[in-house]
Amino acid sequence: MKPVKSSDKPSVISTSNLPPKPAALARTGKTNNLPRLSNRNIKRDSDEDSSSSSARESSVSSSHTNPRSSRQTEKQPVIDVFKLDDIYSNGKADDQFKYGQMFYDGKGVDQDYTKAVNWYQRAADQNHPEAQFKLGVMYANGIGVEKNVDRAISWYGAAAGQGHAKAQSDYDALYLSKEYSTKNLAPILEWHMEAAKQGNIDSYITLGVMFEEGQGVKKDLSQAFQWYRRAADQNHPEALYKLGVMNANGLGIEKSVDRARNWLRAAADQGHVKADSLYDSLSLSTKNLKTNTNSVELFERYQKAADQNQPEAQFKLGLKYWKGKGVAQDLSKAADWFRKAAEQGHAGAQCKLGHRYRKGEGVKKDWSKAADWFKKAAAQGDADAQYNLGLMYSKGEGVKKDWSKAADWFKKAAAQGDAYAQFILGRCYLYGKGVHINYDSAFNFFLVAAAHGLPAAQFALGTMYGLGNGAPKNKDAALHYYQKAAEKGYALAQYNLGVMYQQGKGVTKDLAEAAEWYRKAAIQGDANSQFRLGLIYEKGKGVKKDLAEAAKWYGEAAAQGNPEAIRMVAKLKRSGF
Repeated sequence: MKPVKSSDKPSVISTSNLPPKPAALARTGKTNNLPRLSNRNIKRDSDEDSSSSSARESSVSSSHTNPRSSRQTEKQPVIDVFKLDDIYSNGKADDQFKYGQMFYDGKGVDQDYTKAVNWYQRAADQNHPEAQFKLGVMYANGIGVEKNVDRAISWYGAAAGQGHAKAQSDYDALYLSKEYSTKNLAPILEWHMEAAKQGNIDSYITLGVMFEEGQGVKKDLSQAFQWYRRAADQNHPEALYKLGVMNANGLGIEKSVDRARNWLRAAADQGHVKADSLYDSLSLSTKNLKTNTNSVELFERYQKAADQNQPEAQFKLGLKYWKGKGVAQDLSKAADWFRKAAEQGHAGAQCKLGHRYRKGEGVKKDWSKAADWFKKAAAQGDADAQYNLGLMYSKGEGVKKDWSKAADWFKKAAAQGDAYAQFILGRCYLYGKGVHINYDSAFNFFLVAAAHGLPAAQFALGTMYGLGNGAPKNKDAALHYYQKAAEKGYALAQYNLGVMYQQGKGVTKDLAEAAEWYRKAAIQGDANSQFRLGLIYEKGKGVKKDLAEAAKWYGEAAAQGNPEAIRMVAKLKRSGF
C-alpha cells in the first residue's frame, strides 16, 4: 500500500506538549488578527438557504499543496545559484521568500526542501508572514526538517499575528487534532484576552464565541454578549448578527424582537446574508406584522439594484423568491435571478443554480447542467459547490463516476471548513473510497467535523472509540460522542445509547433510560430500536408490560423487513394476540 501523502492529512498531528506564546510573535509584538476559533453553524440539506456560499470563512486548516506532486510541464528559467549568496545573506525578505518557494516547488532549480527551509527562515526572521506560515507547514508535516509541532505552532502564531488567515486556521486546527482532542484552549484564550485589551476586534469576536460555546472557558452567555457588543460598536457585521440572534432568543440578555431586528438590519445592510434571512423571518412573523414594511423596503432595494445588473442584488433577490420571504415564493423566478448573477460570475449564484438543476426546482432537472454550474463555482473556491461536485462524482450524477475526483473535491471543501465534506472525507479514508485507507486521517476528519456540531461525525467518533477502530478503545469517550449526537436527534446514536444502558456497558445499567433512547430512535423509524422497544414492552422491563404496545413496535420493525421483528409478530399471532 502506498503511503498517504502529506496533503491528504489534516495539517498538524503531534504528541508534543503545547508551547507557550510563540517566541516569533512575542518578538514582533503584533496582535492583530490572532488565530480565530470558528463558529459555523451546521444546517444543510446539501443546499444552505441561509448564507451565500461564496462568503464562507475557513475554519479548519487548509490542505497544503503536496510537495511531492508532479512539476509543471512548462519549461522554467534556470537560476544561477551562485548569485543567490548575497541575497541569502543581505537580501530583502520578499526575494528570500521567492527563492525559498523556487526550491520548494523545484522551479528553475532542483527541488530541495532543506534549502527551501533555509530561505524561508531568512525571510521569516525579517517578519515575512508567508515565509513564517510556510515554515509552520514544513515543521508541522516534517518537510525538509524533522517534524516539530512546537516550532510549527511558533511560526503559525507569528504569521497569524500579522493577519495570515491560513495560519490562523491551521493554529486552531492543531487543537482539534487527534492528540489534542482534550481541547486545551488556554493558549488561545490568553492570546485573545491580551489582544482584546489592545482593542483587537477579531479577538472580541473570538472571545464571544468561546464564552458562548464554553470553549476553553466556562460557558457564559452574558460575557459572550458583552464581547460581541464591543465588536458591534465598531460595526462588525458578524457581531451585529450575533447580537440580533441573542436578542431574538433571550440569550445573555432579556428577549427583545425589536432590538433583534435593529441589530440584524444593521448586519444585513452590510451584506450579511444570514442576518438578512433572520431579519425577514422576524419581519414576517405573525407577532410582528407591523414590521412588514421594512421587509418590503428591503426587497424593493434589492429589486432596484438587481435591475441595474448588480450580481449580489440579483443573487439576494433569487434567495427571496426561492424562500418566499418578503415576496410570494416563485422557484422559476428564483432560478432566473440566480442565472443572471451566475452569468456574471457570482459563485454563490452559480452554486445555487447548480442545486436548482440538480433538484429540478424552477428548472427542468438536468444533472449535467448542475455539474457544470457546480464546477464554475467550485473553481472560484465555493466550498458548498466543491462538496456537491464531490457528491456528484461519487454518485456518477451528470459526470462519470470517479471516487478519486470526488475525494479531491471533498478535500478542497474540507480545507475550507465544510463540516459535511470533512465527514464524508473521513468516510473515504475509513473505507478507502478514492484514497488509501487511513484510520488516523479518518479519525481527524471526523474530529473536526464533530467539533462543528455535525451529529453524524460525532456518532462516527463514538463508534471508533467504542470499537477501538482507528482510536484507542474508550467507553467514556464513546458515550460522550454518542450522547452529543443523540441529543441532536441522531437515531443511530440514540439506538447505541439504548443498547449501552440496557446492557450496562460503559454506563450503569438502566432499563428505563434504555427504553427512552430506543423510543426516540424508534419514532424516527429506526427498525432495530423499534424491535428492541417491542421486546421491552413485551417483557415489562424498564416500562410497564404492554403487549399491545409491543405488537405495535414489532409491527413497525417488521414492516421494514427486520427478521427478528417478523418472527415476533408471528409468535404473537400464534399465541392468539
